Amino acid sequence: MRAKSVQIALAISVFVACSARLSHADDDPSFHLDPHHVATVAALNEAVALLPKSSKSLVSAAESEMFKTIAAGDAKSIRETDAILTVANVLSDKARKRYADKLDKITDAARQAVKGAKTDKEKADLLVKWLFKNALHGGYETRQDEMPVLLDTGKFNCVTSAILFHAIATRLGLHTRCATI
Repeated sequence: MRAKSVQIALAISVFVACSARLSHADDDPSFHLDPHHVATVAALNEAVALLPKSSKSLVSAAESEMFKTIAAGDAKSIRETDAILTVANVLSDKARKRYADKLDKITDAARQAVKGAKTDKEKADLLVKWLFKNALHGGYETRQDEMPVLLDTGKFNCVTSAILFHAIATRLGLHTRCATI
């Protein structure tokens, strides 16, 4: 079993990196992450190398490849659904399809819920209200930070609900950005 802190760190890192590069790529082609920060993939490779052999499975091969793609400046080639499921350690094709289908169904229903919105702010407000009544129906649980659990039960925390909102909002044409505080 993976350490939850590793999963959360990976989720936040992937979404901040992808979101930063994707959100600004069209607005400002010269945008880049702070050049004084260590590249995420370099830091990840260093950290994994320091782990005891029995702990190296905390970072999957799929996650490592995803970070290499981001570090190479090709974040646009990573589908957001693939990033969500990879970081959530959903690696089998059958499970990936099942959760990708769930995300598609949430998106389709959310699209109907916000179709009357006249502005992006109104669309975002309607989306939040709809998500809490539907996809996030299971309620808040402090330590529930796994996307598969959210998609299966509707139980969420601040990390999983933010990831879901960002993913669905992006699919609905809203320009959102992930941030860490």
